Amino acid sequence: MIRITLLLALILLLGTQVLAPSTVLAQETLVPLDKSGNTTVLTPAIAKRIALFDDYPGFQKAMLYHSEDSGYFLEIMFKPETDLLRKNLPLSMEAVEELRGQVETVLQTSVALRGANAGLDQEGRARFLRNSLYVSLGVYSWTVPLMLGIEDAGQFAGMSLLTSSTSFFLPLFLTRNIEFTEAEAALSCFGAKSGLAHGFGLGLLAAGEGDDHDMRFHFSVATVTSIIETVVLYHYAKNRRISIGEAEVSGMMSDTGLMYGVGLAYTMGLFDDVENDEAVRVGAIAGLGGAIGGFYLGHHMKYRDSYSIGDVGVMRTTRFLGGVIPVAAMLENDVDEGKPVVAAAMIGMGAGIFIGDLMVRGYDFTEKQNLMMDLGTGAGALLGGAVSAFGDREGTMLMSAGAVIGLGITYATLKNDAYEDDLASDDGLPDIEFSISPENYMLSSSPDLSPDVRAQLPIVRAGIRF
Repeated sequence: MIRITLLLALILLLGTQVLAPSTVLAQETLVPLDKSGNTTVLTPAIAKRIALFDDYPGFQKAMLYHSEDSGYFLEIMFKPETDLLRKNLPLSMEAVEELRGQVETVLQTSVALRGANAGLDQEGRARFLRNSLYVSLGVYSWTVPLMLGIEDAGQFAGMSLLTSSTSFFLPLFLTRNIEFTEAEAALSCFGAKSGLAHGFGLGLLAAGEGDDHDMRFHFSVATVTSIIETVVLYHYAKNRRISIGEAEVSGMMSDTGLMYGVGLAYTMGLFDDVENDEAVRVGAIAGLGGAIGGFYLGHHMKYRDSYSIGDVGVMRTTRFLGGVIPVAAMLENDVDEGKPVVAAAMIGMGAGIFIGDLMVRGYDFTEKQNLMMDLGTGAGALLGGAVSAFGDREGTMLMSAGAVIGLGITYATLKNDAYEDDLASDDGLPDIEFSISPENYMLSSSPDLSPDVRAQLPIVRAGIRF
């Protein structure tokens, strides 16, 4: 009981830190661009009717910030040709009020012509609706009938289909006239998916002595928690006006913390006796505490606002590889004891996140680029498996090595397109450099070049710059 009390106290402490108002001084705060306080992102449709933005060809978006040090400034992003440019335009209070008046006029005209949602930032709405439908098809479609105690096969199937349909149309109408930014969508989607695991842990804590293995109870708690977290985290993101980078990295770190909490409980032997209700509950507390702690860390990471969706995706990939590689190495060397393997995976995941952070530092990867890197990772693993099959060798480590090589090759081919000079910083941390020059490989076999010249042509470059 002492351990349970201590862990519960830790969860409450971390929870109050996460939900407490930020006290960082001189912080840049995103403020509304209209007098009603509903519009925080200026879209091209609005900007083209305001003369201030005529000097920015290829206008993308603008956001208004306030800093205690420098007052108001307008962050303008535009793309005159191929490069995406960013400019901070200082504004006086009078200029801010004038801009807000112009935006309000444009919005009122648009509302009269196009409806109440004109000018609202709904960039994340489609992602939220897609996630809502997917989570329902995968989970809610059978947990809701299970919660209701439906046993007839026909009625169960009908309620399953009705639940999935409702999970799209209900949010569709509820979000039609409200702001739904990418950050709000990212955090609410995280709540919907990870809330299932959080709810399952809460179910283990709340279950009575005879209910520990009542799956209906556990899945009911998981479903309700998932829905609650979806709503709560949407409002959390909206009220704090967090960036997409902070939303993505907070969710990733929370999931990592959950795995660390459960893994730590396992390595400490708390799951050695699964019939021990107290030990299982301590493990659940450790997992939930880790999830809250991870969210807190992600919320306070130094470069959280600089991350793009693709950047955090790269970090998820390196986290996965960091966890898999030591496990593969241990299994190939016949080390199959659970606790050392889990401990090695935890250390590897931490190292993977650190390496991923270095890989994206100074870059701005898109979702498509992250997808290509994931595909490259998978293709590399398949190549490692092929080498293993042809050589009649154990394939676990070869596939892991192939996955790393595949990620490295794809990263090297994409990183120049994602380079963002204004995001690079001299922070004292090392930068990872990796590049491949296929043209040098072709030249190295050319008879027109001397052997000395061919020997100096670099095909692969890799290193860490301090």
